[in-house]
Amino acid sequence: MGLNNQEISAQKISTVVELLRRLQPGFLPEEIFHAIARLTVLTALEMVPFSLDTAGRTQVLLLRRSPEDRFWPNRLHVPGTIVRATDHGENFEGTIERLLKGEMGDPTVVNRPVIFGVTLRSSIRGTETLIKSWVQISDAPKGELYPFGNLPKALIQEEIPHIQSAHEHFRNANFPR
Repeated sequence: MGLNNQEISAQKISTVVELLRRLQPGFLPEEIFHAIARLTVLTALEMVPFSLDTAGRTQVLLLRRSPEDRFWPNRLHVPGTIVRATDHGENFEGTIERLLKGEMGDPTVVNRPVIFGVTLRSSIRGTETLIKSWVQISDAPKGELYPFGNLPKALIQEEIPHIQSAHEHFRNANFPR
């Protein structure tokens, strides 16, 4: 059972604040990240990468989480990241660049990434403001492509509504394919 906020002494609060001040903005140590994620609402950007096969059917790029992942070991997911204090750009350009180059392995992008919505989502890690986006790619340097109509059972279930709404937006977009 946790302490309520009134039971934590002013000295302990000062110690925590001083330690947090020493951290550089950006990537946080995992244990600190998880402690903060439990206490506050984080902002996440998830990007559903779509590709069209030779018959024009939609495929979704999914990545596999590490076997050591704290919450979703070995589960499949769409690329996503927490927005960092060091990211740049009014339209999340730095966050999107980290996703494309880092997590997705710098795929060939057919159209610019599209941000199409924001929602509040709860998961076992905590509550997130989810920035919903998609991108069309022509290759998949990392991960594996799965048919949209036959997503694998190992997919993190909380991501299915986002994939479905991204697919609807993708199919209705006026981009050349």
